[in-house]
Amino acid sequence: ESNPRTSRRDLLVEYVKYCDATHGRFGTTKDGYSVPSIRHLMHPLQNLFLGEPNAKVWRRKVDEALKHDARNPDVTVGMILERTLGVLSDETLDAPPGDRSTS
Repeated sequence: ESNPRTSRRDLLVEYVKYCDATHGRFGTTKDGYSVPSIRHLMHPLQNLFLGEPNAKVWRRKVDEALKHDARNPDVTVGMILERTLGVLSDETLDAPPGDRSTS
């Protein structure tokens, strides 16, 4: 079965839509975190760029952004991606998901 997403960029656009509909669906914890949290929603993306140039830098930037905005209810997955994807090349973002040919 082929992947319906033609690129990682396309996958991320669709995933952001899902996250926008899901973030905070189950309310907020006593300590101020939305459920599901932005960190929880970002977790499936951790290995999307595994083995690609600057993947480790991207994961580090994501972690820093998540630490900075963990309790901010207005931050979205799209905002985190917008601030962090700049370290990855267009070639990496436009490769099909699971394709390791750009490294």
